[in-house]
Amino acid sequence: MLRVYIPKDVHIEERLYIVKEFMYRFLRIDKSKWNIIPKANEKFYIIEFKNKKIFIKDAFWIKFHEPLSYLNMENLPKPKLSNSKNPEDLNNIVSLYGEPYIKKLGENLEIGIDIFASSFFMLTRWEEYVNKKRDNHNRFPYNESIAYKYKIINRPIVNEYAEFLWKLLLKIGVPESFQKHREYSVLLTHDVDKVSLLDHPFAYIRSMAGDIVLRKSVKLLLKKIKSLFTWQDPFDTYDYLMDLSEKYNTVSHFFFLYHCDNDKHNFKNSLNSIKKAAEKIKKRGHKIGFHPSYNTYNNPKLFKCEKDNIEKAIGEELKFGRQHFLRFEVPFTWRIWEQNNMEWNSTIYYATFGGFRAGTCYEYRPFDFIERRPIQILEIPLTVMEGALISYRHLGREEYLLKLKSISDIVKRYNGTFVYLWHNNSFWTFYNYKNLYERSLEIIF
Repeated sequence: MLRVYIPKDVHIEERLYIVKEFMYRFLRIDKSKWNIIPKANEKFYIIEFKNKKIFIKDAFWIKFHEPLSYLNMENLPKPKLSNSKNPEDLNNIVSLYGEPYIKKLGENLEIGIDIFASSFFMLTRWEEYVNKKRDNHNRFPYNESIAYKYKIINRPIVNEYAEFLWKLLLKIGVPESFQKHREYSVLLTHDVDKVSLLDHPFAYIRSMAGDIVLRKSVKLLLKKIKSLFTWQDPFDTYDYLMDLSEKYNTVSHFFFLYHCDNDKHNFKNSLNSIKKAAEKIKKRGHKIGFHPSYNTYNNPKLFKCEKDNIEKAIGEELKFGRQHFLRFEVPFTWRIWEQNNMEWNSTIYYATFGGFRAGTCYEYRPFDFIERRPIQILEIPLTVMEGALISYRHLGREEYLLKLKSISDIVKRYNGTFVYLWHNNSFWTFYNYKNLYERSLEIIF
């Protein structure tokens, strides 16, 4: 049995949350094999196994004597990188809070990095609450993040912490059998912004005009005219996407958008079109999810209206999905999902760049740092959205695939979950990127 002693003070809720989440989801140690014991006047987290101990420096919450008093810009981390040349020690590990050192104390070990506060920072995204900078869609910008500023945005550092600590646990005698095996997996998702051409005739016309004015491509224009006369709905790619998923013995998750307001960023999908598409998808055993519209991220009433309408149309309860435009406000958007009995969300990702926004490629339970409690849903962070690499970063086909491989290699290393977003209408939007989705599946699988 592992005994985990944690400092007992005003931040006990935060400490209990992150230690439980870290031990169970990131170290993957069965709950029956460890016990958390709050200890007054303690300056370290202590993990003990058969009288051998690992002391982990409490470098963050010990400074604050009132709940929530840490929530300000002054307390954002200034990461430090270890220069150790010993690969079994602190080679290249990042310290958000604390100091990057490790000491031997007889048979015991002391770590200067506050692994738990650093992981709490990344997973809860509290920096996005204290930093009020926003882009033109009221989203927290990637270039404002600590991870981007310190060039660690492409690293799942919470997974790195877990790997580092596990190696130390093995050194003090913890059996390898304590850690559950985890398999790499791929989650294919499709945000259905536009369900059918019948609902969006003017969008089709605007796109053809763009082929001439912006893209200067008669070839693209002729292809779209041909599809119009042969009545090939360019948004109805559901069977094609499902065919590819089935090729890899998996299923697609289609997240449908329906709006209860008239914001210009929402597409006017009819409930009848959603119903028809959903029937086709369900018949083949694939999954239906929710894509809440542009203004739902901080509007519980609007969120519920849209969810209720789709559920009534398709005759099925919606349990998972992703926010439209990846608009998200921590911790309030998570709260809305919880209030509507959702099971998991996959929005956490920087729409204009990518990267590991939460510092992980694992699913985890979020924490409401205002109400100081775990939120009863899972966050499964998005790994790659095609639009981020094509529309925002302007990568060509081969550059796209190279970037995809580098990211998938990282996720595979940690046996994480690669969550891929490819919109159903992207085969129409990105005509010049023919076969890119098929080639990308060959890489990530």
